[in-house]
Amino acid sequence: MNIINKELIIKYLPLILFVFCFLTRVAYYDFYPVQLDEPFTIFTSGLNWAEFWPTFKIENNPPLHFLLVKSIITFFGYNHQIMRMLSVLLSSLSIIFIYKTLNELIQDWKISLFSSLIFLFSNIQVSFSHQIRAYALLVFLSSLTLYFFIKFIKEQKKSQLVYFTISSILLLYTHFMGMICVAIIGSSIIFFYKNAVLRNRLFLSFGMIFLALLPYLSIIYGRYVSYHVEGSWQEPPTSLMNIYYSIWRNFNMPFPTICFLILLAVGLIFYQKLSKNTIIFLWFFMLGYVGLFFLAFKIPIYIGHYLMFLSPFVCVLYGLLMRDLPNEIKKSLPKFVLISFIPICMIFTFNIKSDIGFENLSDWKYVIPFYKKSIVVIEPGWKNKDF
Repeated sequence: MNIINKELIIKYLPLILFVFCFLTRVAYYDFYPVQLDEPFTIFTSGLNWAEFWPTFKIENNPPLHFLLVKSIITFFGYNHQIMRMLSVLLSSLSIIFIYKTLNELIQDWKISLFSSLIFLFSNIQVSFSHQIRAYALLVFLSSLTLYFFIKFIKEQKKSQLVYFTISSILLLYTHFMGMICVAIIGSSIIFFYKNAVLRNRLFLSFGMIFLALLPYLSIIYGRYVSYHVEGSWQEPPTSLMNIYYSIWRNFNMPFPTICFLILLAVGLIFYQKLSKNTIIFLWFFMLGYVGLFFLAFKIPIYIGHYLMFLSPFVCVLYGLLMRDLPNEIKKSLPKFVLISFIPICMIFTFNIKSDIGFENLSDWKYVIPFYKKSIVVIEPGWKNKDF
């Protein structure tokens, strides 16, 4: 009976993780008022079709998330709770594919479980799962794309390649950082996969992804030119500490972040003993956090929530490094202590009401005391959507 129960638990672990993830995100999903970029998302999504599409010639994000919010408005009206519930659901679904991706690579449910807990108890993931913005969708599609990529590499089924292609295209049309995510995954074809049949199929997939992006290339170029002419609200990185702070976002507090960096250093020291999959995810990690750091001096994109798409890569890399630790280290400490230490630290630093990306007061709370007695000028102009 115990064996059956254990096997059932392992079988349904992805579903169990989804339920716990959903409960942590739904508990206070409406705790903070609608604010910052949320009103603009609602306003844009509510435009009629004739006004809706031209907006994306100048909008910072592609239209997929706006289309999903627009469908909610169509069926449920301007119900911000349902709009936020979309983000809650997408964030919760992400953990299923983070777990399944790692388990595909190592077939170790314990390491896969504890690695997934890093995502479950990440404060930044909780906070952006409460917001009517594209980031929960971005993380979900990055985890989905990564999963189908690994599935295709492992099984080489055409159906997996089709799913990978579709999820990649959806990722491109969710956020501009989705293009970076697809590019990071695609770079591995050049350096790590030598099988001719495998490479040809992947190149075909990426060719289709590029063709799907063609209608949007002129808009991407326009946004790039606009940045160089008008500038950006985001400043370039100031020092290498920006890399540390960006990694810190995944781990809530400095202590678990430092523990992860120590694990990373151990992996680099014993590089020759690492598996091919671990080396590939180290490549993904370095491109994401170090490569984008240097790119940000040309295009300032090194922002905490912009880099959220890398969180599935971080969770999988943690599990792979744990699996590949030298036997001397594994023998010196019990396996449970090794794989659970960082997730347990995150449990103690977890904030179920995480306010990352929120302000304590919305604009209207500042304005209300004055607007009956004074003329109120809202600057910049787009903030009138917030008011």
